[in-house]
Amino acid sequence: MRSKIKLSANELITNADIAMFEAKRLGRGRVIFYQADMHQILVHKQDIEDELADAISNQQLSLYLQPIHENKVLKGFEALSR
Repeated sequence: MRSKIKLSANELITNADIAMFEAKRLGRGRVIFYQADMHQILVHKQDIEDELADAISNQQLSLYLQPIHENKVLKGFEALSR
């Protein structure tokens, strides 16, 4: 028997939004049911985005170009940010 969990209207809408965005991310025509770890993953991603935005605004990132060689011929560059 499942235990009943009471959610406020705001919590229910938030959870539905999280599941909807996950379904959209995975492609059209999908049905995704909300799972508790979805919220934790979303919060973690938002924290990373916030930290990157702070690093950019504080000019804490540096760009490095790594040459790509093939048979001693320069083919291009790989851009690295640190």
